[in-house]
Amino acid sequence: MNAEAPIEAISPPHAVEAEQTILGACMARPSTVAEFGAMLTPDMFYDPLHADIYQAILDRWQAGEPFTPEFIMRDMRHDARFADKHGIDLKYISRLRQQLFMTPFPDAAPLAGLVIEMAARRSLLSILEESKWDLEMNPAMTAQEAIDRLAAQQLGAMEGFVGAVKREASAKVAMLEYMSSGGTPLVSTSLSTLDAVLSGFGPGESIILGGRPSMGKTALGLAVALQAARRGEPVVFYSYEMSLVEITARCVSMLLAERGIRVPYTVIRGKRDKLHEMEKVKDALDILDGLPLIIVIANGMTIDTLRADVLRQKTKLALTGKRLTLAVIDYLGLIRAPEKVRERIQQIGYISRSIKDMAKHAGIPVLTLAQLNRALEGRQDKRPQLSDLRESGDIEQDADTVMFIHRESYYLARDAGKASNAGHQMTVETSMGDAEVIVSKNRHGPVKVVKVGVDLPVNRFFDLHEEGATY
Repeated sequence: MNAEAPIEAISPPHAVEAEQTILGACMARPSTVAEFGAMLTPDMFYDPLHADIYQAILDRWQAGEPFTPEFIMRDMRHDARFADKHGIDLKYISRLRQQLFMTPFPDAAPLAGLVIEMAARRSLLSILEESKWDLEMNPAMTAQEAIDRLAAQQLGAMEGFVGAVKREASAKVAMLEYMSSGGTPLVSTSLSTLDAVLSGFGPGESIILGGRPSMGKTALGLAVALQAARRGEPVVFYSYEMSLVEITARCVSMLLAERGIRVPYTVIRGKRDKLHEMEKVKDALDILDGLPLIIVIANGMTIDTLRADVLRQKTKLALTGKRLTLAVIDYLGLIRAPEKVRERIQQIGYISRSIKDMAKHAGIPVLTLAQLNRALEGRQDKRPQLSDLRESGDIEQDADTVMFIHRESYYLARDAGKASNAGHQMTVETSMGDAEVIVSKNRHGPVKVVKVGVDLPVNRFFDLHEEGATY
């Protein structure tokens, strides 16, 4: 019998050559640090010596001091954090910089992305190993508890990679950066009348869009997401209710409507032999496929898993030089809280706070759709108000903006007592294309009712003063 060859230990994911190139680039061209200093932290380096060299570079960069190999060497010899850990070698540190002058100067940003990716993999492998140990050693732990714990640990890891090296800035610096960049990038709703009230959605904001069934909240949420993607702004849309086919049909219908081709999304997702615009549908699918719109079917996702996935999507885009600009969640009532949170009111509070926390950590606006209480159906005036949000206290408190979608024509059409009245029918028909976006809470401006046009069968909204405008 042949003896088996010994199994070699598998090294954790790493990219030592990329680490060396990054350190050399930082010392050879100081401006390099600014390219990724907000993303890359010392603990992301695999080699402990590289981590300490990078820490010394960051210390000097943040202090506005030069960080040549000689200065780095001196700091590491005299700093208790480093002195006893390594045999400090000036030749090695100098060689990191000198080797760059023998080849074209590298683009360090993708290499930083590679180092971050390797660090993320090592962290996730560690989390999985801990979870495996928990399941093996704790028979009382249920599978769901293990999943919830894994999601929470993954969330913590991803938050570390997304929020790496968060530096405090003075109010003056923050304002100067804001002004020089033309202002913090806000996500437009693509409805000018609504943007005039909200000024768009800002980073770190939690926005709630509420409505009763059939009002059009999913249509409006998806329309905001699609239009942002059409402007080249990466968006992630989480659906707890619709299938990928349903969402795609709505998007295609809207894209066709912008070209003057009106094909209801119910027809697109229906029988193909009844669809006369198949070639145009395929063209719209090609357009949709090229847009930075990430659709996630979120059935079963807990809020902790959702938070971790948002940060994962953000990190994934950042590694390709792109920036996640918006997350849309459809809808709040279907998101699960961890099993440890038992009472429904407490669950809603936990979810609401987590959504706000997610927006702040990811640095993006989060638009969350919400179902309203049935009680408003019994009122004479069926326009929604804040108290109509289910378990509304925490939702209202945590949100920066709360708005509702309302279509009076929906209720007029259901008024059986007036169905035979010709004047009533005329009112229903003339109001069918009207909707109100009721802004009931707005941290950054007034509360107001904004009237917009709507064509729900093609998932389209538009400004009433621009009836031909695309949306």
